[in-house]
Amino acid sequence: MKKQLLLSGALLLSMGAFAQKQMHLFKDAKVVENKRFQNAFTTANMDLNPNTTASKAIGPVNQEVSTPNVSANSSSAPILNNVWYRISGSGNVYGFLVSASKPLNYQRILGAVSFIQRKSATYVVSPAGDSNVGSIVAYWGKNDANTNSLASWDSTLIYADATNQGRYPSGGIWNTAPGNGNTDLNKAVAVGSGPVTTGSGWVGSWYASKSLSLTPKNAAGPDEQFFANAAPFNSATSPSMTKHDFPRYGMNVCDNGVYVAGQKMNDINGTTAAAQGIRGASISKRNV
Repeated sequence: MKKQLLLSGALLLSMGAFAQKQMHLFKDAKVVENKRFQNAFTTANMDLNPNTTASKAIGPVNQEVSTPNVSANSSSAPILNNVWYRISGSGNVYGFLVSASKPLNYQRILGAVSFIQRKSATYVVSPAGDSNVGSIVAYWGKNDANTNSLASWDSTLIYADATNQGRYPSGGIWNTAPGNGNTDLNKAVAVGSGPVTTGSGWVGSWYASKSLSLTPKNAAGPDEQFFANAAPFNSATSPSMTKHDFPRYGMNVCDNGVYVAGQKMNDINGTTAAAQGIRGASISKRNV
């Protein structure tokens, strides 16, 4: 099903573009500047202090948690007569902060659930130098009664940078053949984006995509990019990229591409609303 992002009001549009190293996943960036976005972003209860993300790490549990025995005829019977599985742990409690972030997604044609998060304390990243809590991992599992078990879940590292650490991820699974053209998870792609910190401030944004079949699973693929929020804003592979921050809002993985919204601000690290200067939103889209 195709989804559309509707934006009301008079919009001032400027165009930017950036390309992935291999798959060109997020190819075009449409920059939308609208005063109506200011209140939405200002009241989003954002934590703009990257230092609060350095709390003690928590490791994964990886154990089955049985649901209570409830009669199938009971009104309180679960939709799936199954058990819940803990697939991982979080680096700290600041992994997700605003309700507009979408780390959890379902791909109907592939019948798969995906969850994008910062790595757990025990997840081993390759190379070891990239192993910080800013590494981003995609988890997925089949929604199938015959295979719905902990063993059916898998994961792959989509972003890792020893200096530019990822935060607040949104993401999902993109089907390489829109509609009913592909039902093979191995041909699908994990996608994600979010802000970047060096530990002392917000310095830009990360974008990544990786085929679910690409190995090694614990090493980021070739399709990861960092875009600074200080000039120059672009890169050699993305010469038309423009300034934006926090691409973590309302990610939609659609048949015709992947969309995610970010913020247009004068200075994300400003200590007052006037200094931050929220102007509107940036919308990044991958064309197919």
